[in-house]
Amino acid sequence: MQKLKIYLDNCCYNRPYDDQTSPKVVVETLSKLYIQELVLNRKLDLVWSYVLKYENSGNCVESKRDAIGQWEKVSVQFVGKSPSVVAMANEVAATGIHPADSLHIACAIDAKCDYIITVDAKQVSCACYITRMIGLLFVIRWILSVGRLKMTNNAILLDKGIKCLNEGLGMLDAEQFIYILLSQPFDYTEWRKKNLFIDLSVEEISDAADKYCRENS
Repeated sequence: MQKLKIYLDNCCYNRPYDDQTSPKVVVETLSKLYIQELVLNRKLDLVWSYVLKYENSGNCVESKRDAIGQWEKVSVQFVGKSPSVVAMANEVAATGIHPADSLHIACAIDAKCDYIITVDAKQVSCACYITRMIGLLFVIRWILSVGRLKMTNNAILLDKGIKCLNEGLGMLDAEQFIYILLSQPFDYTEWRKKNLFIDLSVEEISDAADKYCRENS
């Protein structure tokens, strides 16, 4: 049986690091973690791109940036800049989707992905044109329609995590780490809207992403 090929946007990759006080964010996080588990178990093929790499370089938190960047090593395909990707992104952007998101979608289409998965409602609301070429779904909807959510029991995982923190950091630093983590609410999707790719065109973002990848290959 042929494996599905998927593309996750940066908002999806950042969901586990976002403020988890919202039930919606919690469910999206669990869904995204399950998808990653399927990728690591070689049940799904993951695609990475020059746009993902460039956008991730702009993440304001170094530890998150480094952790998310590791997924490039797990991917089975890398999509670089090409005239066809830029042309497709401009077509997608004409439907009202942000140029950066349009480039992510164009990369997924170029890689012949079965799905691009997101947590950004704006993308899905403008997706009528796109879905004729590629499946674009909320991370939760993908789980309900394609996957079956079955993960390690949360209590077991929490126990393992606390033990790792205690062993790696010591009891006092482990507790301080947990406090810092919980006391800094953050939503990457909202932060991204105000801090990345403001008033930039598809071509400008694509050129900057291509330059970054060439300099950091």
